[in-house]
Amino acid sequence: MAKESKHKEYNRLRVFVAAFSMSVAAFWWTLALFSRSYHYLIISFPIGNYLTMDISLWNIWASSDCNPVLLNGRLNFDFCRWVISNIDGNSIGEVMRFLCLRGYGLNSQESNCTTFSNLYSGSAAMIASIIIVISLLVASSISIVVLYVRCSKKNIRAIVLIQLVLASAISILSLFVYVSVGGFQADFSGFSHSIKSNRLSSLFFNSNTLNSGFYIAITAASFTTFLIPWISYIIKSIEEEDVENTSYVSALKHAYYSQKLEDEIAETEYLLNRLKNGPVI
Repeated sequence: MAKESKHKEYNRLRVFVAAFSMSVAAFWWTLALFSRSYHYLIISFPIGNYLTMDISLWNIWASSDCNPVLLNGRLNFDFCRWVISNIDGNSIGEVMRFLCLRGYGLNSQESNCTTFSNLYSGSAAMIASIIIVISLLVASSISIVVLYVRCSKKNIRAIVLIQLVLASAISILSLFVYVSVGGFQADFSGFSHSIKSNRLSSLFFNSNTLNSGFYIAITAASFTTFLIPWISYIIKSIEEEDVENTSYVSALKHAYYSQKLEDEIAETEYLLNRLKNGPVI
């Protein structure tokens, strides 16, 4: 009994460690999600000297509203309404591309301006992927606790590991998509701007366009990936140590030994009868 209780205590500790590890990975992804590395160009559009503030293109695009209360009364209304009249119904990437083509920047060329749409697509894909990964990690941590408490240990490996593998695969894919499709930074200062490409070729060479959020995402992706063998080991330990205590295994063993005992009793009775009736040949 002492050994069984010790095993249960170790398993409870293992379940807690596994759930805590997955929660930590989800926390890292949350940090990456709320950093301004991907979506600060989707949320804000710095014009600097022209508007004396960051004009929120998200608000303009989503609500087509030039409300001075929203923008603290510091928005150039003529410019705001001019933007709305020309970009209504378009994506934010197309909004930034449109402003680029209209000359807001010294290097307003078609090739450079097109990258704004790529930035929006890559950033949107990255944000959506991170939300999915966080959901999977949270679901994994909850699943391993619930399944352990309900003594459904045979389902832990299938459910929890599938969720972790999906989270790892999506995180790696989202990093690849962002870097190869939308890893751009555009800095507007007054009437000049620079758009720096950050595709795979420049990831390791002069890669100064990635902000901290991207590196946080890389750390979170690595943590999620290395979490899989660790959680697999924990689940394997739980299954091996507690398999003797599960009700269905105990019932099968009891039935097996009972049948075996009955067979041995029957064989003993048969041999005793043969001894009474004559020599055993």
